[in-house]
Amino acid sequence: GTLDFPDLPSVFCDAVHFLREKKWLDIEGIFRVPGSAEYYEQMKRYYNGEAAALPIHVDAHDVAGILKLFFRELPEPLFPFRY
Repeated sequence: GTLDFPDLPSVFCDAVHFLREKKWLDIEGIFRVPGSAEYYEQMKRYYNGEAAALPIHVDAHDVAGILKLFFRELPEPLFPFRY
């Protein structure tokens, strides 16, 4: 099934759903190999409402990289600074 958590940003839900749907989570090293910086910029424009459509080129490492970028750009990390 799809992730449907209204409190989570759509970029997070979309990336996780896509990785699960394509069974890309089974790829060894999926989060170690960097994706395309160009793809990241295209995705940022899409999720900021500056682009009408998602980029056509889709690669497992690009999608995994979007997920990593999401966590990296959180105002406070998953494990808050106080810990």
